[in-house]
Amino acid sequence: MKKLFTIAGLVWLLCVGVTAQQRESAQTTLIKNATVITVTRGTLQNTDVLLQNGKIAAVGQNLSTPAGARVRTP
Repeated sequence: MKKLFTIAGLVWLLCVGVTAQQRESAQTTLIKNATVITVTRGTLQNTDVLLQNGKIAAVGQNLSTPAGARVRTP
């Protein structure tokens, strides 16, 4: 019986972690004035990175902040 409760607890923790990641990845985040190191364009200083739904949506300088986005600075 103790093993059953332990397994049920681990499954519950896994489910909570997965839903937290899904909520986090659905948000929009703008990282401002970062140093971005690329393969093809070298190092970009004071560059903004826009993340939407867990993916890079835009990279460039002085990107506008979408409504409801979180803004982060390094």
